[in-house]
Parts: sequence; C-alpha cells; structure tokens
Amino acid sequence: MDYLPKAHRRRRKKTGRRVNRSKPQGRVPITARPQGASDRTEFGHWEGDSIIGATKHAAIRTEIERKTRYLMARLVPGTTSQGALDAQLSMFKPLPKAARKSTCCDNGPEHAKWVDLKRKLGAMTYFAAPCHSWERGANERANGLIRRYWPKRTNFEQVTPQELQDAVNEINNRPMAILGYLTPAEAFQTELDQLKSTTPAPTQERCTPS
Repeated sequence: MDYLPKAHRRRRKKTGRRVNRSKPQGRVPITARPQGASDRTEFGHWEGDSIIGATKHAAIRTEIERKTRYLMARLVPGTTSQGALDAQLSMFKPLPKAARKSTCCDNGPEHAKWVDLKRKLGAMTYFAAPCHSWERGANERANGLIRRYWPKRTNFEQVTPQELQDAVNEINNRPMAILGYLTPAEAFQTELDQLKSTTPAPTQERCTPS
C-alpha cells in the first residue's frame, strides 16, 4: 500500500458524485461535441474542472488538451463562476484561436459564465452528463496527478503559483506511451508549430508611386 500513488481502505461503487446544485443555463451537451474532439484526432479541444481544497477560499482550476494531454492550471480564489472564467481566460488567451476551440466541463455552478468564454475567445463549452465523470476522463486523470502533490483537505491558500507551475511542468514533461513516448509538452509544441506553418502570412500592401 505504501508504494501506491493512492489507496482506498475499501472499494467504492463506480458511480458519479451527486450534484444538488443549480446547473449552468443553456448548456450544450457533450454529445454535440465535434467528432475530432471525442476521438482525440483534432487539436485544440480541452477538458476543465476545479479542484477543491480544504477551504472555500482557494481552489485549482485545471484544463487539459485532449489530443496532446498537455495540462494547464491556475490558483483561483474559491469556486465562483467569475474565478473560473478569469482562470480560463488567462490560460486560453495567449494561445492561437485554433488551439482553443472548445472545452468540456461538469455541471457545477462555477461554469455558469461559459457564454462569456465563447463571447470573448470564441471557445465553445460542452457539458458532460450529470454524474458522468468518465466522459471527462482526461481531466479526471490530470486532477488525480495534481492530487499526488496536494492530497484532499489541502489548504490551497498555502500553495504558491510557482509551486503549482512546478508541479504542472513535471507532469507535462513525462514521456507517455500513448504519445509515442513524447512528453505532453513536446506534443503540444509540435501542434503549435504545425499551426504556425499552416497559417498564411498577412498580406503586405505595396506602395505605388503617385
């Protein structure tokens, strides 16, 4: 047991947790997500969630790109919808538009501002079915990796942004068999480089003599 990344004293039923909170209005179901996102053949589709700490005053927002398994994370002041949106904007805004086509979340109230994400960045948000965490398996796994650094009941107010980024860098620089033993960071950069090579250069106006 001491050598396992995590252990449970008893087996638990494979059912999702109950959510008795109001759901985001107008949400679009995961079944409407493009096929390229579902089968991981198209770059730029993400899965996101909030990792809750010991208090309601700090959490970790994570987003993982489905094709490359590249992880991004930010500390947020609690689980408010504005905090989640601000974290998403800070993570997605530096990326090319083709690298942030969509994300997929659960039905928590922190995702109520999904329309603002679409309006500001053009990134669509899809929602997994209630209590179907396995539909967002990539993000569930990523959050589990974060939990190896900070187990449940950790007070995230005591975690610094640099400590979080150091953990994310370690996760992104581990070779993965599913990626042909590239690291998520290498696979993600390869996709970004391909986007640059296929983006047409802006046309320059020619100056003509008057």
